[in-house]
Amino acid sequence: MVDSDAMRKTFLVPEIKPLDQYDFQRARVCASLGWLLAKSYGNAENVPEELREPFYSDQYEQEHIKPPVTRLLLSSDLYCRVCGLVLGGEGGAPRDNAALLQLLACRGVSLQEQDVPVTEADLRHKPIKMGAHLAVIDGLMSLCAMETMSAAKMPSGLEKFGGGSQWENAVLYWVNKVSPAHKAPPRHPCVHSRLPHRSRSRRVCVSVLLSVVRDLVWLSCCRPVWLCVCVCAC
Repeated sequence: MVDSDAMRKTFLVPEIKPLDQYDFQRARVCASLGWLLAKSYGNAENVPEELREPFYSDQYEQEHIKPPVTRLLLSSDLYCRVCGLVLGGEGGAPRDNAALLQLLACRGVSLQEQDVPVTEADLRHKPIKMGAHLAVIDGLMSLCAMETMSAAKMPSGLEKFGGGSQWENAVLYWVNKVSPAHKAPPRHPCVHSRLPHRSRSRRVCVSVLLSVVRDLVWLSCCRPVWLCVCVCAC
């Protein structure tokens, strides 16, 4: 018999603060940078220790973005590498921020900060314009979801489902399909080994969805549709 203690994992449960004490902007920055770095390094465990917590406190107990994190954001290497990983080598990674912005625009991903388009100069600006960088990370998340959902088979007429873009509608559709099935108990202990070929193809689509949801969780506080996905998937 396997020792249950050996299988048990330890998770750090974050402190739950009242809404009037919750810093939404800080949470968004942490979630956005966490996803970006995890995507760049393969997973969260591979992210260097000094980059895992993006903030530091000065002598006056004021929080600032760590200089190593700022340097990564001001260079185009991090964004371009993540974009190349998301596209899976299709056409290669963009060379710089200008090429990145052009690629995202061609894919239908609009980057705006307070209804103003993000420019290459915004991404080079010192002190750092965090809002512009959050918009870029938001755009890379959208691109990631678009690429992942393109591998899943969607029923005809799905564009009429919901009010968002096609990939957002696709994510919501699969969450609504998977959530009831996920909560239902298995009918047979060996159900996974007895699934017919057609059911296995559905499992492939489910694994695609879960990959999207895993990425969307990082930015659940950034866009309403992502928050809806995370709530529905729980």
